[in-house]
Amino acid sequence: MGLEKALQNVRTAVIAGSIGLAGFLNGPEIDRYQQPLVRSAIAHAHKISYEGLAKSSQTKKENCQEVIDKLSPYESKPDNKSAYFFNELGVAYRYCGKISKAEAAYKKAIELGPDRPNPKLNLAYLYFKHSNKPNAKNLARDLYEQVLKIDPKNPIATFYMDKLNKGS
Repeated sequence: MGLEKALQNVRTAVIAGSIGLAGFLNGPEIDRYQQPLVRSAIAHAHKISYEGLAKSSQTKKENCQEVIDKLSPYESKPDNKSAYFFNELGVAYRYCGKISKAEAAYKKAIELGPDRPNPKLNLAYLYFKHSNKPNAKNLARDLYEQVLKIDPKNPIATFYMDKLNKGS
């Protein structure tokens, strides 16, 4: 198999969420001279793989534990820099009632993707609906305001800001 075909296989496997590629690297498709190049392609595509893994999860309330079981082993990987991954993991934790873990996942998603509105919307909703913190509504308000700075017409942030302003 040629190098270009091997690299295409790596890209396909990584995007599909296949993270354990050690066997592939040591297989007959890749000779010892090609391994550094392929390792580099894998390292470059790793962010995509975490995002692909999260996107393949399709989190719903009914499958939240299944999604947690699928994603949580990769939560502490130092090379996991996917805001999408942590947002999706936060959604699964929230659906399963694991509020403090959801909060931590959303915060990590915000840290990794500060201009992405969804993690901020999800964390704000968590504070709005599920938090026992005395300042939860203020935290939610701050996050909704941040979203409105990114996207001034965001309907979700606008809706909940109205509710907060009316004291709901």
